[in-house]
Amino acid sequence: MKKILFYILLTCTIFAEKEATITAFTKSKSFYTEQAFFLDIIVDKDTQADIQHIGEITGCSVTFMEKGYTKTGVVNRYQITPHQPGSLAIPPVNALSRGKTITSKPLQLTVKQPKQRDDIFIKIEVPDTHYFVGQAFPLKVIWFSKLPFYAYRAVDCRAPFFNDPDVDSFIPFSAPKTGQSQTIGLPISRKRIIGKRGKTKLNNELYEFISFERTIRINRSGEFTFEPMTMITSFIPSRVQKSGGRRWAPTYPSFFNNEFFDDVDSDEHFEKYLIKSNPVTLHISELPLEGQPENFSGIIGPFKMTADAAPKVLHAGDPLTLNIKMTDHPFIETLEVDPLQNNRSVSAYFSINSVQALPELTEKSLTFSKSIRPLSTDTRSIPSLKVSYFNPQTKRYEEAVTEPIALTVKEAKIVTAFDAELHDGNKLKNTLKENPEGIRHNYSTLDQSVQAWAGPKTMLKLAILFPIVLFILFLIFTRKHRFDLHNPELAIIRKAYKNFKKRDSQTVESLEKAVRHYFAEKLSLPANAHNFNELLQQLAIPLDDMEQMTLQALYQGSTEKRFNPGYTELTQPNIKKVKKLIKSLNRRIDNV
Repeated sequence: MKKILFYILLTCTIFAEKEATITAFTKSKSFYTEQAFFLDIIVDKDTQADIQHIGEITGCSVTFMEKGYTKTGVVNRYQITPHQPGSLAIPPVNALSRGKTITSKPLQLTVKQPKQRDDIFIKIEVPDTHYFVGQAFPLKVIWFSKLPFYAYRAVDCRAPFFNDPDVDSFIPFSAPKTGQSQTIGLPISRKRIIGKRGKTKLNNELYEFISFERTIRINRSGEFTFEPMTMITSFIPSRVQKSGGRRWAPTYPSFFNNEFFDDVDSDEHFEKYLIKSNPVTLHISELPLEGQPENFSGIIGPFKMTADAAPKVLHAGDPLTLNIKMTDHPFIETLEVDPLQNNRSVSAYFSINSVQALPELTEKSLTFSKSIRPLSTDTRSIPSLKVSYFNPQTKRYEEAVTEPIALTVKEAKIVTAFDAELHDGNKLKNTLKENPEGIRHNYSTLDQSVQAWAGPKTMLKLAILFPIVLFILFLIFTRKHRFDLHNPELAIIRKAYKNFKKRDSQTVESLEKAVRHYFAEKLSLPANAHNFNELLQQLAIPLDDMEQMTLQALYQGSTEKRFNPGYTELTQPNIKKVKKLIKSLNRRIDNV
């Protein structure tokens, strides 16, 4: 009996559910001030555990990054940025697992103070301190160093304005490109920025420098301060030599992107430096309401606009290409045009393609191309196009106007069912009225010698063909439905954008959920668990800096709102920008 009882207890012990454990983990126990690192709160043996947030930590900035899952547990990841040296205590964190509260052990870290030198600094330059809301201006960032760049490694630079929802950032057309001489890739705020490198004299002393430029727009009024850029980097003194008496000479800039921050990563002696930029404060004024037109484009600064079209002689319903060219603006990369569908003088006489091709950007011009179709032979021209703008020099609203483009629209010689118009607005009629104004879509010839079609033979043919036609139409119109039933996974992917438009996206929080669910359905990502970097890895299409900033701000926005009391919610124009971006990405993803 005792043996039986022993084996029962042993079996119960083997199959008993193991209790979950919670652990706080960092890759090292030693960091430097202003060096951001990850803290992972890991619950093992329970994938359903609910981890409480750690809250504030004295002397640090704490940002919740993401919630993820291991094979057996759940993880909350935080980014910690210490701001003062000394001992850093990570307090115990609680989690609810299977009805029980479990607590992690406190984590004790050491924060060291990097060195600072007057001959290593970052300078932010703007030409003026007074601008209007939405007015573009150049911003230049220059990193000066008396020490040679070839011996730097592990450069980690953060520029807060890249992630500010009130700041729009554009890459100037003249910015250096990868592969050009005297250029370098510099990691800034998790982006790779292409900058120029060179040498210059300051106070009669030779400095090396790396610089890059951005075109900036501020989207709120009042006093705006660019938070200082911070850079933490390792420097290997040139006097250090390798074994065998050979001097170490790294190839510049081979170490700019690695993660060498801790003594244990290398046996090479290094010095750690903290570099900060100067603060820059701007005064942003609201645009005057007096004289502002109802259709104000939002463009600030004078420019010229011209338009041309081809062909100019065509039949009604034939497509023509309208090119709108904008020039003589100092920041041509920031310009946009209102969709032609909103221009009543154009939409009244033309059918306008809803697809907008990417504009062609050159150093001096921005060209938008649009396919339009004249609706009738009454169309004599493409009317003048007017785009309003605010001139900061005269402080008045002005207009850029194109010349009208004369057209010759001939009567179409072939017609389609689209050319048939119903009489008196009724939905059902036994006869169709021929439309002499031309075609718009699919073509078929019209044999005008056939006048009487309702003879006995014709009716017999119709009686035979009508069921066949109905069956074919049934197959055509139910094709997508049958395809969806056969392959529901692809159906979800195909309908991802349609589902996105149906979801509530009027606030930043609801928009973020809608975007996450969209990418989850489109790219097979976990809706509430994937982060911004995982999204970038899954996307098979390139994103420019502006698109990356827009998505990254959205993904980080909700967490910032919860854990950063000073966070400002995205404004309505930014919400519209995200929706427009998702629409563009959906087309590009489908074409991959």
